[in-house]
Amino acid sequence: MKSFKLIIVLASVLFAGNCFAQKITAGDIAIEKGRTANLLVSIDFAEKAWSGEFNIELPDGFSVVEIKKGDLMPAELHAVEIHGTKVIAYPTDFGEDVFSKESGVFTVLTLKVDDSVAEGEYTGILKKGSIGDINGFAYDTQDSVFKISVGGTTGINGISVDNPNAEIYTVGGQRVDNKTAKKGVYVVNGKKVAVK
Repeated sequence: MKSFKLIIVLASVLFAGNCFAQKITAGDIAIEKGRTANLLVSIDFAEKAWSGEFNIELPDGFSVVEIKKGDLMPAELHAVEIHGTKVIAYPTDFGEDVFSKESGVFTVLTLKVDDSVAEGEYTGILKKGSIGDINGFAYDTQDSVFKISVGGTTGINGISVDNPNAEIYTVGGQRVDNKTAKKGVYVVNGKKVAVK
């Protein structure tokens, strides 16, 4: 079975471009004990993807409490679900629908940390990911590690998300708008700030 998969991957390189360019990644986040924060999960693919999936591994005391579609998925054409630790994004109409562009946020996971978790740095992993193309080929992705900072954010000023002209990015480099900027550390107009 492994040799069959290898043949498909080699054929994909010849006919679909560079199969090693695909990535599923998440930016680092900051979260306060007992609170929630949004983890933006992005796809970077050589062409417009048709589907994506990955397993999320979180430390004890952390959980996914909500899952939303990202900007890559047309609202009426795609669904995103979580089954245990597996997150799956796929079209609801199996026609020629694809994600709207080659890279960007394809899902937003709202993480919660229990009050019992000590302040400090933790690590989460997106594992066993794959991105599907319109031709039915699936491309495996490398595991992606992201950091979760738990605790206070002393020494960093708050951000006014009411400024419609503010350029807001996660510390992982994904741009967010004022509506999705929730509690966490962001880069706003080139300066690191925190939303409390």
